[in-house]
Amino acid sequence: MALARAIRALGPDVFLPCWSDADDWFSVNAADRFEAVRRCGRCPVRGECLGAAVARGEKYGVWGGVQFPAVPSTGAGR
Repeated sequence: MALARAIRALGPDVFLPCWSDADDWFSVNAADRFEAVRRCGRCPVRGECLGAAVARGEKYGVWGGVQFPAVPSTGAGR
């Protein structure tokens, strides 16, 4: 829940990079995933996102600027 608290603390006008083009974070295309990692660099909740992904045992996707190794053969939504 640290991630949700961190997002709420930013206020109602916040816009996180993964809220647009979310498919890039789960794309089978390496260039898309690289772009997602790059866009995470500007995210104010990057650390909380990574921590939450690790705690949930995420297996694939880009979380908190880190590309998890197992990428699905077809894109998966958040």
